[in-house]
Amino acid sequence: MTTKTAWDKHPLPVLSSPSGSDLPNAVRKWRKSAAQATAAATKGQWLMELIKSLKRPKNSLIAISLTANDSVGAKGIDILAEFESTVTTRATVVCRAMKCKAPIHAEAWDEVVKDDAKVEAAFDQL
Repeated sequence: MTTKTAWDKHPLPVLSSPSGSDLPNAVRKWRKSAAQATAAATKGQWLMELIKSLKRPKNSLIAISLTANDSVGAKGIDILAEFESTVTTRATVVCRAMKCKAPIHAEAWDEVVKDDAKVEAAFDQL
């Protein structure tokens, strides 16, 4: 299964605005355009859903976590830290992406998680 993105057809817009009172309005317009371009380029809303699922750990000002799922004790990674590419971290990313309906594997997550090769194949599609 190959996931094809179309960033060349839907590039992210450039935020250009004079500073001052016009900036907040320009940022609002840019956010909307950036969200639309992201959804179009990635062939769906899955990436926006993944971004919305990011959480800041309690009492932390310097970390943003991506967890495999929303359950207590779910495995997670700090997206601001250097990515340590292990089977566990790749599975965490693939799990969350698939829960957000990323078109990265033909099988459901419950089947993908049972086979490291399937996890790797799905991760490679991201």
